[in-house]
Amino acid sequence: MSTYLAYTYLDAEFSSDFTSCKPFATGQTTCIPTTASHVEKILSGTDIPGTYKHTLFGEVAWKHQASGFSTALEARANSKTFVAFKSAYGKADGYGIFAWRGGFTQKLSNWKLNEFVRIENLFDKDT
Repeated sequence: MSTYLAYTYLDAEFSSDFTSCKPFATGQTTCIPTTASHVEKILSGTDIPGTYKHTLFGEVAWKHQASGFSTALEARANSKTFVAFKSAYGKADGYGIFAWRGGFTQKLSNWKLNEFVRIENLFDKDT
């Protein structure tokens, strides 16, 4: 039997100021960088959207050597993440999810065969 546990802290921020198109909430369909109402300044130190500041992963695995059977249960949790350059535009909530896998390993002469099945989102959680 084996267990794994990993935690990641990612402080992903922009290192310099820049301008970007505003989200198309006011009816425009294109961004015209020369039109002041279409752009906004993003400041250095702003979190990069889509990155998780905190991630946690854990696994418990077991292998039956004689038959080649193995199985594992995994858990993964991610913190919230912003969906745009500015936090006022919204965020995706943090979530946790489980996965299971099982399989067999056979050795035939000089060949090694590995078959496995994996079920992601084991408990059918909406994320």
